[in-house]
Amino acid sequence: MMHSNIEQLVQKYLKGTASNEELQILKEWISVDTNKKTFQEYIEIQLLLDHKYEIYDVDDAHNKLMVLLEEVPVRSLKRKRKYTALLKYAAVVMALVSLSILVKREFFTSHELQVSDDAITIQMDNGNLEIISPSGEKTILDENGQIVGKQSGTVLSYSGNAVVSNGASNLNENINPEVLKYNEISIPYGKTFQVVLSDGTIAHLNAGTSLKYPVKFLNGKHRKVFLEGEAYFEVAKDVKHPFIVSTNDIDVRALGTAFNVTSYQEDQDINTTLVEGSVGVYKSDAVFDLQASLILEPGQQAGWNKTSENMSVEDVDTSIYTGWVEGKVIFNHMPFREIIKKLERHYNVSIQNNNEQLNNETFTATFDIETIEDVLNAFGKNFKIDFSIENDHVTIN
Repeated sequence: MMHSNIEQLVQKYLKGTASNEELQILKEWISVDTNKKTFQEYIEIQLLLDHKYEIYDVDDAHNKLMVLLEEVPVRSLKRKRKYTALLKYAAVVMALVSLSILVKREFFTSHELQVSDDAITIQMDNGNLEIISPSGEKTILDENGQIVGKQSGTVLSYSGNAVVSNGASNLNENINPEVLKYNEISIPYGKTFQVVLSDGTIAHLNAGTSLKYPVKFLNGKHRKVFLEGEAYFEVAKDVKHPFIVSTNDIDVRALGTAFNVTSYQEDQDINTTLVEGSVGVYKSDAVFDLQASLILEPGQQAGWNKTSENMSVEDVDTSIYTGWVEGKVIFNHMPFREIIKKLERHYNVSIQNNNEQLNNETFTATFDIETIEDVLNAFGKNFKIDFSIENDHVTIN
């Protein structure tokens, strides 16, 4: 499926109004073979059936993109002028235009969007998939074409009032305040991202994380988001609307606070680390009760073991568990078998460790700008290891 943003880029390309940055995004999308075919077929349909682009400079738009794409032929561009004249004066113009809309609609639903593994994506409430470039800018629209958020670089901010009241939002009078509209952002390995929710809460998302959240929070309802992976939350205070982070097993409830939640599917534990304020930790299938829930104090970490379903609490140095927000990778007396997981997420690599003895060795270290090779060499100073790196695969012997 060619999603709406890509279609808009193709249309701007056809009219010769696409910027260099937009052409670069289009280039990256077309670099996938199946997308290249989709692009070519769409151009043919667009030029044959849709007369609204008869004024664009065909050669200029073609040359701009060819400079970037080089090998991508657009077979139908030069046919445009012939068909424009026919469409302009034919009695069946309106029928053809209607047919073009129908054909394009069928075309979009029959082509699946190809997304690279290292792309940041947003699953919209209406099912569309948006691709985020960390070096670019994007406007996020709802199904009515209204602006709900804007992305600049590695920050995506959702606009509007903290909580939608019983009346419609000033920014979007068409929103039904009784229905929550969700977006879900997914961050691949090797990248981090930041989302500012509509209430002002800041969610820092670590590599390999997905967060599902309402585009607008509703009056009288909890501010609830759904997390898989790791995130550090700076929660905007709102006593009337508790903020809840829900994982598969555990919910974390706060009013106004800062805390880190780690809940990767492959990990045995779900950890909640409180930096400031107060949070309650309880099972997701339970109703929050102040007396029955585990209430953390700043500097404490609650660990929920998925297998034993036991909860433990300990005092910790919170900077160890939040350093990733500043780009650091911190290990504190951590077994190497767990270090491997963090390295894979942070550096977007796969690691095969053939040294069983190394798995049980514990290490304490902090890295920030080092490469994966630098990190492994540092470990090798304390424990003799041999490793090789081929593309994104690391083998340790």
